[in-house]
Amino acid sequence: MPGDDTPPDRQPMSLDGILTLLDDGETLAAFYDEHRELIRALRAQAETFGKAKGGFTIKIDYTVDRRGQVEMTGTADTRLPKSPRGKAIAYVQGSSAIGSENPRQEKFAFAAAPVSRPEFRTVNHKED
Repeated sequence: MPGDDTPPDRQPMSLDGILTLLDDGETLAAFYDEHRELIRALRAQAETFGKAKGGFTIKIDYTVDRRGQVEMTGTADTRLPKSPRGKAIAYVQGSSAIGSENPRQEKFAFAAAPVSRPEFRTVNHKED
């Protein structure tokens, strides 16, 4: 790489090597657990709703001092799937109101059915 003055006998540390260094591997183990939980949640959501969306982001912050010492911290951001919300239908009434009646649907005038008194009859039953 142009401008790279790394001695030829020194290989740069790989990304998985850096992740293993963080907190003596504890951070990487926590990342694995969080990622596994994300996959479980995605699968459960997909089985219920057909699709699921989530994410997992690993961030490494570096601080380098003038002697070349590097401090690294790692964090992970897990975005679990969100359950879809129910939908509602409404219509714009006038210029700024929302209502449940469709303004384009014709309204019918229905008369209330008359209420009559129930008729009760008694049945004479003869005992033998």
